[in-house]
Amino acid sequence: MNKKINILFSSFPDFSGNPKALYEYIIQNYKEKINTFWVFYSSEIVNILKQKNKNINFVIFKSEEYYQLFNNIDIIFDTNGFLIDEKKSHQIYVNLWHGSSPKKKGFLLPPQNFAPQDVEYYNNMHLNLDYVVVPSQFSRLIFSSVFDINVQRVVSLGYCRDDYLFNCDGKKLLKNLFDIDISKYNKILCYLPTFRIGCNRTDSYNIWDYNLLDLQDYEEEELYKYLEENNYLLLIKKHPSEESIIQIPKSKNVIIIDDEILNKNFISIYEILNAVDLLIADYSSVYVEYLLLERPVLFLHKNLEEYKKKRGIILDNINFWSPGPQITTLQSFKKEIDCLLSDDNYYSQERKTFKTIMFDNNYKNVCKKTFEFFINSTDFTLNCTTFNSNERNIINNLKELSNKYNDLEVQKNKLKQINNNYEIEVTNLKQINNNLNLELEAIYNSRSWKIVNKFKKIIRRGK
Repeated sequence: MNKKINILFSSFPDFSGNPKALYEYIIQNYKEKINTFWVFYSSEIVNILKQKNKNINFVIFKSEEYYQLFNNIDIIFDTNGFLIDEKKSHQIYVNLWHGSSPKKKGFLLPPQNFAPQDVEYYNNMHLNLDYVVVPSQFSRLIFSSVFDINVQRVVSLGYCRDDYLFNCDGKKLLKNLFDIDISKYNKILCYLPTFRIGCNRTDSYNIWDYNLLDLQDYEEEELYKYLEENNYLLLIKKHPSEESIIQIPKSKNVIIIDDEILNKNFISIYEILNAVDLLIADYSSVYVEYLLLERPVLFLHKNLEEYKKKRGIILDNINFWSPGPQITTLQSFKKEIDCLLSDDNYYSQERKTFKTIMFDNNYKNVCKKTFEFFINSTDFTLNCTTFNSNERNIINNLKELSNKYNDLEVQKNKLKQINNNYEIEVTNLKQINNNLNLELEAIYNSRSWKIVNKFKKIIRRGK
């Protein structure tokens, strides 16, 4: 029987996104056939694991156990490339990524907006990444440019987490998370803005310094009144990197969802997304996948020109990326929500067209397709190999030569030290020899030695 394949999962936040969905599929269907491991970066999630008695094989990043395990891993699935520097030549590195959105990233960014840490990150991905998984042929072209890699390394399989949209009971999960009666609300709205600030760079101003929705002519009480009069529940989920900045809403019709409560229950936002009747978005990738549910999206684009200047929009066409109304004020916010929720045909054609481009009808049973692309479900061997480009081979050879050179330098220094020690020892022996010769000479020249020699001569004569 073949040796079991060892798979390592990684995500940000820990235990989330596409790797989590794929992991759960493998555990449910092939638990005895595959060895699965998670690398965690947060001690908090580990404590939660222990409290929940979750039977997950995990290691802490950079721990002794991590290093012992890592060399034996055959294939890595992650979302953010955190382990790209750790990759060994025999390992297949698969980036399941974390969404397709209009914002520019990677090598699509202009040099002035490309932070030094991003340059290093994307160069590493360019050289060491074996596969990126995306949801469409259109996305293949984009991500081939994002990472500056051969398009053959970009595979259109879909996003594993989208299986949650069709298989989870989002309303039940939402009810359990917040202990609320979801059925009492007429509609559930959700605001999911994109990542703006962090990683030692500024992509845009901090929208949370202003108001909950970053709108013009904003009046908080007016928003609350609108939600209460229509009996709407508004969920607000910030990006994980920005959760420390948030206003506390003063309405029973507004709930803040943070990763702490999701992590404690091992639930991702995608597992509750099908409970939402209308999504409010900006440049985040979540709305793209939400469109699979064929539900309306409202776009907040107040800071569009600044965002285009500091970050940029792919194709430089926000209308292409926005199959729904684009608004900047609270009044238009209320008006467009009313239109979207009362008329199913409002922007429906735009949503269908955009969904076709972004998914190629490639959006169901994604975990199964992804597993079977990389792993043979009959004999449980790998279906693919590492992508060894000439550039990577040259760099790896240079690294190997560099390592050999360093090893030789170490050996040379050791031999030099041995030689130094030998020379010191020889010098010491010479000194000892000189001292002995001096002592002998002193003995030979002494009066006692001369007397002894006279007695020896007298004795020899006597014989």
